[in-house]
Amino acid sequence: MHITSLRPALTTAAIVASAGILAGGLALRPAFAVGGSAIVGPFTVTHCTQSAPCKAYSNAGTGPGLRGINTSSSSAGSGLIGTATLNGTGVTGQGSTGPGVIGTSANGLGVVGASTSSIGVLGNSTSLIGVEGISTSSNTSNAGVQGENNSSTIAVRANGFGGPLFVGNGSGGLDVFTVDNGGNVGVAGSETVVGNSDVDALDAGGIAPSRGVVGAGSVAGIAGFGEGTFGAGVVGFGNATDAAALVVQDLAGTGVLVNGFDSGSNLKFQVQDNGTVFAHSFVNAFDTAGQKVTTYATMSSTPNVEDFGEAQLTAGQTYVSIKRAFASAIDSRYTYMVFITPEGDTRGLYVTQKTPAGFIVRESQGGRSEAAFSYRIVAQPFRSTTASMIPGRAPSHQLPHLATLHHVPKSKQ
Repeated sequence: MHITSLRPALTTAAIVASAGILAGGLALRPAFAVGGSAIVGPFTVTHCTQSAPCKAYSNAGTGPGLRGINTSSSSAGSGLIGTATLNGTGVTGQGSTGPGVIGTSANGLGVVGASTSSIGVLGNSTSLIGVEGISTSSNTSNAGVQGENNSSTIAVRANGFGGPLFVGNGSGGLDVFTVDNGGNVGVAGSETVVGNSDVDALDAGGIAPSRGVVGAGSVAGIAGFGEGTFGAGVVGFGNATDAAALVVQDLAGTGVLVNGFDSGSNLKFQVQDNGTVFAHSFVNAFDTAGQKVTTYATMSSTPNVEDFGEAQLTAGQTYVSIKRAFASAIDSRYTYMVFITPEGDTRGLYVTQKTPAGFIVRESQGGRSEAAFSYRIVAQPFRSTTASMIPGRAPSHQLPHLATLHHVPKSKQ
């Protein structure tokens, strides 16, 4: 018997049978090669209606269960394509501990997701990060995750359902930047805001129910620095009938509303919460009929209020009533002074019988002229508590740390 002569035939029959099985299950046209490898020909569609996969490949080693390779130089070629024509998923990747899907590329894109009517790429995790992007490039302009848009879409959007919208972690693992579900922003470090040309660097509180900007700090709550010839550190605008451009309030009970310092951090201007203003001098600049002039305010050793008026003698005397508004502004506990200037020939005028309501002016030596005169009343303000000139009463101190707050904003990348 020539049994050995049957081996090639049996082998051929086995290959043919195997090919028939694969053609029925995978609809493939395989061509086997030596060394255990195989080159698989073009796919044909295999149909099934079961809930499990039509065909599954299992690999117990470290290699992939399924691998698709495209050797064409054309950008239209694909190593593997998954398509869902209805509501299914084109490609699903699952990993019990490792990644479900990994996309790598030497030069091109690692993973591309595209959709004409829904989400291009969706990441979902019940215990860790849904989508994570990492960049190890040395180029500072590269990013782990980047969003791009056109003129009608949003580059990056976060939809909140109770948790924070954004959280930024520093290299030490601390949250240095947070945006909660209500839109409240928290910044752990200093914040530099750079505005483009002719654009406000920071525009906040347009229709806020309360304050547009709130700053809190151990040295200064808000520090503004004006750059340029006409640059202002802080500018306030009032856009309503009773809206104030600038409002200050002393909540700590320190007795100070405003402090002003010079370039050497020396206190030069102060407004206390009782309304007292300390300054080097008060200068008024205003336009006259022909030019702009500068005047200086009068300095006094005590606080006072003044009123002026004119009157005329009748048979050498007259009674001058003090205006009600001025009478209510003076402190009745103290006497007031009246200075008389005759506007005609008299024997001299003097003031007598001063009361909170008025005073009498008489001509000296029994004179009975009808001369006119002007008067100036000087009195202490109502409820005045400031005593006469006291050395050292004016505030004088420095704020040495204020200048350290000034820094040049970083240029916009």
